[in-house]
Amino acid sequence: MQWSLESDGWAHSPNDESTNGLHDEPVKVYQKPGANDNFLQISLHACPVSVLLLLLYEAPSTATLSFITWNKAYSLFPRTTFVRKECYLLQKIEDGEAGDSIRAHLTELSKNGIKTKAHHWDDEQEHEITRIRRVGDKHTWVINLETTGLEIVMSPVPDAAIEASTFKNPGVARIQL
Repeated sequence: MQWSLESDGWAHSPNDESTNGLHDEPVKVYQKPGANDNFLQISLHACPVSVLLLLLYEAPSTATLSFITWNKAYSLFPRTTFVRKECYLLQKIEDGEAGDSIRAHLTELSKNGIKTKAHHWDDEQEHEITRIRRVGDKHTWVINLETTGLEIVMSPVPDAAIEASTFKNPGVARIQL
């Protein structure tokens, strides 16, 4: 994955490296210039557990509920994030470093025109956010990635297992695998 990102113009940003909160595994951050002097950013997590579990556990908002496997990219809430330019807060904003990180995340979203909404949704949106979902369902954007020329190594989690994973209300981060 690192080779693929670097060959596509993404630069490793060692100053932004950290660990994730679930198992303290390393997180490598890659950036490249985007529109309007903003930077695009990808966080590459080494996951000893399901990437979906890690994502749901740590996501500060629905805008960050997207992930990449070796051959596909998934966005779990594309309609709210990319079409309506909205997201929903999934973590409490507390004092200290964790709260500062969430505030910085929300500031970046705002700079990119994405409004953060509280948990007061209208009926249509509430159903979209709170219903039981499956990765790869009609509400998920799935993009097949170009894998020509890549050495194919058997993925420890096949596509079918990822796309059969269900979840409900990311704010609670419940998952069934």
